[in-house]
Amino acid sequence: MSWSRIISHIITFFESISENYSVYVCILILVYTIIPLFSLFRPSDDYVIYQYFAEAVSKDINPYSIPSDFYSGTVSDLLAFGPSQSSPGVIRQQYADYPPLLMIINSLAYRVHNEKGLYSLYIFLYVFSMALYLFYANSRKLESRSSEVNPSVFLIFIGLNPVFYIGWFDPITDKLWFPFFTLLLLVFRNKPYWIAITLSLFAAVKGIGIILMAFYVIYQVINKNLQPKQIFFIIFVFGLILALSHLFWFPDWINGYQWRAERQGFVNHFSLFSFLGKSNSYWSGIPIILTNVAFLLLVWLIVKHFVTLDEILTLPIVFSIIFTTELTYDRLLVAIFVMALLAKHNIIILISYIIGLFIVKYAGLDSWFAMWGWVFFLLSAIGWQIIARERKDRATIQKAVLPT
Repeated sequence: MSWSRIISHIITFFESISENYSVYVCILILVYTIIPLFSLFRPSDDYVIYQYFAEAVSKDINPYSIPSDFYSGTVSDLLAFGPSQSSPGVIRQQYADYPPLLMIINSLAYRVHNEKGLYSLYIFLYVFSMALYLFYANSRKLESRSSEVNPSVFLIFIGLNPVFYIGWFDPITDKLWFPFFTLLLLVFRNKPYWIAITLSLFAAVKGIGIILMAFYVIYQVINKNLQPKQIFFIIFVFGLILALSHLFWFPDWINGYQWRAERQGFVNHFSLFSFLGKSNSYWSGIPIILTNVAFLLLVWLIVKHFVTLDEILTLPIVFSIIFTTELTYDRLLVAIFVMALLAKHNIIILISYIIGLFIVKYAGLDSWFAMWGWVFFLLSAIGWQIIARERKDRATIQKAVLPT
């Protein structure tokens, strides 16, 4: 049997999977992924940073102004010594570059369990994100969308492909906030006030929510989906919640954003610009220019009515990540996950599933070429989807105006 026929049979199999099988797929994910995660606990340097400041907050200490004599026994037990520690059990103050609300959430998880509280929170976000995806997929089905990805196929892709749980849990990072909030936005996409609340919380936990809010408002204004009073109220709710989340430790939290900004110029080996850094031809303005160009392209697509609300709520996340200089594979996986959500055909998810397996088994998560090849594949697929949809819409309009 030829390779083309084998691939054809595989595609047919995936496309024939009944959506009713989602429950069985969830059980498989629970048995083969979620339950084993509870025994997999490998702290990263980032994880001990979260723990250090979470412990400080739980002891009513300002995380942006840690006393010089503060020592964390939890951090010392989790990781004897790491690059973020000035001495065993002591994290450098400039790593307190997280928003106040995230500091509080982390401290609550720390109170539940001093070592695994945060880890359990991330597992919860992982599971709840899958549940949110099913809500999202069901709502799209009710809207009678055609050529959509089978929910069971996507669950297999995200839940049974080791690339995601290895990338986000081994070692532990906090990137599960992104799929959680992304799917929450997609579930609430037709509920403007819930969108405003979700975006404000997203911005309070991860600053990208501010950029998403700007694109959401632009989209609604251009498409005239909301009345001016509604838009004003949405902006007011967003700003109010975001402001309230920053009342804690004011004005010391300003230092956190400054520390974050100071680290943005570092060119990580996973960055799109890593080769320029090695050849000493890197200019710090390049990522800024490319990010702004990508954002302007999105605005142009909104004006031309080429993009959907789903794409506007997700693509800014992708562009914010892929042009980041301080990039790691776990962040790149967030961009890959978000783009996979926009896929309109099972074949795209199938190919992505195979790429993920190849990376885990052969290339490795540290493979720059494999990970970026995956990114460009999905970017190309989304680009072609937008072009194909625009051509289809144009043909429909032309057919409607032609005389019969």
